[in-house]
Amino acid sequence: MILLADGPVCGCGNRGCAEALASRTAIERDIWAGIKAGRESQVPSLIKRDGRDRLTSGVLAEAYRNHDPLVTEVMSRAQFYLGLLVASTINFVDPQAVILGGGVVEAMGEDFLEPIRQVAQQYAVNRRDARTITIAAAKLRDHAALLGAAVYARQRLAGR
Repeated sequence: MILLADGPVCGCGNRGCAEALASRTAIERDIWAGIKAGRESQVPSLIKRDGRDRLTSGVLAEAYRNHDPLVTEVMSRAQFYLGLLVASTINFVDPQAVILGGGVVEAMGEDFLEPIRQVAQQYAVNRRDARTITIAAAKLRDHAALLGAAVYARQRLAGR
């Protein structure tokens, strides 16, 4: 879904897609761009301390909790766009719940979700009812795809 018409180029070729604005890849891109531009950040030292060669969700979460200014800025922007995505989903589909997953959500939990909820409620057409919609972290984590495939296979086999 396009959230910002003139936004960054997405892997799909469009500009301003949710993936290009709020994915872990987009967050990492923006943090490294900030560091390259001379912005101060704890990220390089945390990566080095952990003996890693790349930015992980755990490092993001730690830098965010340590109030790293660059990470906080980039994460806030991603949370805003995810909030817009959730609000658009609420406005279009009217779900009972919106479940978000992935490594960043798992590593950051409520610290990441609460700002998304606030933006979603602000931009929902029916703000009063939007407050009753559950916006939560996925509980199945890495097992979600496997369990989904198993349920799908079982349903297909039972239907024959």
